[in-house]
Parts: sequence; structure tokens; C-alpha cells
Amino acid sequence: MSVRFWMLCVCLLPSLARAQDSAQEAYDAGVSALERNDSEAALEAFRASLAIESRPDTALALAATLQERGALSEAIAFYDRLLSAEYGSLDAAIAGAVQRARDAADMNRATLTVVGAEELGVEVDGTRVGIASSEIPLVVRLDPGEHLLRARVDGQLSAPLSVHLRTSERRELTLHAPQRAERVVESRPAILHPPGREVRRPRAGPWVLLGSSLAPLAIGIGTGVAFRRRVDEARDAGNLRDAEPIIQHAQRLGNAATATFALAGALAAAGFVWVIIDRRRTRADVRVGVSGVSMGGPF
Repeated sequence: MSVRFWMLCVCLLPSLARAQDSAQEAYDAGVSALERNDSEAALEAFRASLAIESRPDTALALAATLQERGALSEAIAFYDRLLSAEYGSLDAAIAGAVQRARDAADMNRATLTVVGAEELGVEVDGTRVGIASSEIPLVVRLDPGEHLLRARVDGQLSAPLSVHLRTSERRELTLHAPQRAERVVESRPAILHPPGREVRRPRAGPWVLLGSSLAPLAIGIGTGVAFRRRVDEARDAGNLRDAEPIIQHAQRLGNAATATFALAGALAAAGFVWVIIDRRRTRADVRVGVSGVSMGGPF
């Protein structure tokens, strides 16, 4: 719709003197790209043309193409510049058409209301957009699609929160500040990491030992299944002579299954105890000696 609108408006615009051939060539390349349905190439061409020469028809073409691709906020910015006569004056008919196109783009944007669990800065897609709190939420207009939100408090950023917004959607969400412990760790590196002392990190050994218990456990299960099958075969045997070798084999399987289960249990218990001891040592290795507060290593 917006590209058709732009083509109609271009027909109504008064003819402008083409001061630079390169700007005209880039503009014509953009029009040709639109005719091939290559809006990305059209955007590049219109941007290049506008950088060389500020003309309302080029700005209008760029804004309409942006709107067609869903970049509504950027399209609105160009519409506003057109309405403020930044690229040259427009007659009343063209100005009215530009205003209607702007209103349509604005209606299609999503509205996100951000409530802060406490007073915090809000960043959307890496750009700070304002401050939100529980008393004063922050209302942000965004293009439909995927966005990443983060809270900033005391110079620290929270983990990113992914939000997908639909056309004209209205949504409210609560954004939480970074964990207090995270802020202490990052804001007091000299206290948490004293010179000449290396902070202990969790070891991989306990988890390797814990994981190694899975192999004998699997073998024990397989051996136990075979043991059960041999027992059933012994019961189905016609006489004791035929059943005796089967029983002996079943006994060996049973003993093997018992041994492997015992090994798996021992490895799992040892690994679990090692994990607990290692985590306690890691936490004891990092302390914050301020106001009697003590905090552990990995958070």
C-alpha cells in the first residue's frame, strides 16, 4: 500500500531540477529495484540518492519503502521530516497524503508498557529508551517483530528478555533489575579478587565422576534384563538337566548385574559428595568484607 501511495505522490510532485546526475541515477536505480520487488536494493539506492541531494521525492520514496518492509519507526521519522519541509516544501495535497501515510504507519506500531520492579533504566535493542518504575511505567512504541529488553541499574545490565510483538499489539510486562549479588561482584572487583589470590572456579572432575556412573548403570540394566530372560528360559525347560546350565548362566548374569549396580552407586555417591565439597570450597574462596556481607563464588 505505501509503495503505491509513494508512486501516486511522485506523479503529483512538481518537477524538480536534477542538480546532480549521480543522485538521479541512484534514484532511478531505486525505482527499478522496486519494479523488480527488490526492496532492499531500493533502500540502498534511495539512501545513496538522498545523501547526495536532499529531495522530497527521494525522501518520500525512502519512507514508503521502509514502511513496506515493516521499519515503521524509521519511516515515520522520514515522514516527519517531509512534513517539516526539511527536504523542501510540499503542496497541500501531497502534505495531506504524507500525513495519512504517517498515521497509518503509527497505527501499525506495537505499544509496550514496561513496569519496573524498582526504578531502573530500560534498553531496547541496545538503545536506552527511558526509566521505568512500579509507580511510573514506561510506554514505548516499537515496530512489530522481535526485540531484546534489558534493565540497567548502577551501571549493570540484566539478562536480555526477548519479546515478540505483533502489528498494533498492546502489551504490558514487568522488567526486573540485575541480581543484587551480580551488582556487588561487578562493582567491587578489587575486594572480590584480591591481588595475588586466584579465585577458585568449580572443577569439572566431580561432574565427570558423577557422569561416569551412567556407564555401569546402563551395563547393569542390560545384564539384569538378560538375567531375567535366562530365568524365564530355565522355568520353561522340560527337565532339570536342561535347566541346570541355564540356571548357572543366569547366576553369573545376576552376579554381574549386582556388581555393576554397586559400582554405579559408588561412583554416583562419590561424585555427588565431591560436587558438594567443591562448591563449598568455591563459595568460601570469595568474600565481600563490607558491612558483614559474605557472598559466594559463582552466582
